[in-house]
Amino acid sequence: MRRAFACGSDSAWIGLCHALAQQGKDAELVDLLRLVSPDRAQAAETLFCIFNNRGAVSDWDGMARLNARLPAIPVLKMVGSYWMGCLFARRNEFEESALAYQDAIRQALRSGLDLGSNELFRRNILSCQSIEPSTSVLAEDDRSSFHWPPVEPLIDLRHGADACTGVLFASCDAFYFQKYGHRFLSSIRDLGALAESLIVEINVVNPDHDTVEMIRQVRELVPTINLVVTTEVVVDRPDPVYFASNRFLHLNRLQRRYGLDLVVVDIDIEVTARLLSLFVLCRDFDVALFEVDTIFPWLRYLGGVLYVRHDQEGHRFARPLANFMSRKLGGLRNWFLDQAALWCTIESLRLRRPDFAFGVLNGITGGPLTEIVHLQIAAESNKEAREEFTRRAPPRRH
Repeated sequence: MRRAFACGSDSAWIGLCHALAQQGKDAELVDLLRLVSPDRAQAAETLFCIFNNRGAVSDWDGMARLNARLPAIPVLKMVGSYWMGCLFARRNEFEESALAYQDAIRQALRSGLDLGSNELFRRNILSCQSIEPSTSVLAEDDRSSFHWPPVEPLIDLRHGADACTGVLFASCDAFYFQKYGHRFLSSIRDLGALAESLIVEINVVNPDHDTVEMIRQVRELVPTINLVVTTEVVVDRPDPVYFASNRFLHLNRLQRRYGLDLVVVDIDIEVTARLLSLFVLCRDFDVALFEVDTIFPWLRYLGGVLYVRHDQEGHRFARPLANFMSRKLGGLRNWFLDQAALWCTIESLRLRRPDFAFGVLNGITGGPLTEIVHLQIAAESNKEAREEFTRRAPPRRH
């Protein structure tokens, strides 16, 4: 076999691998793969084809056995680790999926492959992006009722929601509010009449006394904004992932209270007119957000800006998303939790509900996220931001 392999053409060798795979002869296939030199890219190509043709995404046990037996050649281990990551993601086990993907990256580096530019890798990885999450996230969540975190109003509406056209929502902890809240609100105030028809709600988690006093002062500095500030107390010390994901837990509460379309954002941005234009541009969609070109499907959707329409499908999106995240917050403590939850919920809805209208903001707005919001400069001190905010504020009425 060694002589035949050494002398044979690549196409003949790949054909032999396919034949062994189709016959279920994993032992013989592994033996053949052991003959591959470390730089032989055809091995990776063949494995991709084998895993695709065998439906390995649903063949957990078979995939695990084959992956464990692969020879210690980086290019083969890279493919095997990637597929294991896909399987974990298919089962909504994103912690394990992350570890598998990280291993795939390590093996790619060892084999000298550039994940971003290598044509073989990208061609096959992109062909795998149709991997679907388990739709059980909807089946389970449709029978459950997520109770959103209890909040207390610190500042409430100055006029009723009937006169408003949408809700701009952000959530953060006390530290982030002190660091970014002033610039966030001043950017809204500076938009003038464009922002006056909106409700702006900020939820602050675990505010201390100084933060509460700051919030009360802020109300006086932005008299034209229809501002709502709520506070949320979490008794147990929350993981930083909770603060980063908290805003997605409140969608259903906001829908029920206001009955308006939502735009949900991070607080560490400056709001622009283009951001507020989403309330008009996205009216034909139930949910819309930005998409990024990634080799990992479940990191496809960015959570920095999210549009949710106030309709039946928008409500169907909000509840399973919150349920999924609340369950995973107990064990999955990674920065990508919100992206994994968004991917799982959106793809599940697209599979099961043909009426669900999903929009990609890159196409709707004609550009990436950074063209419709301005990220605040993290190095700028809180003192400077406060001084500028106060200086530009309108005079107080006596």
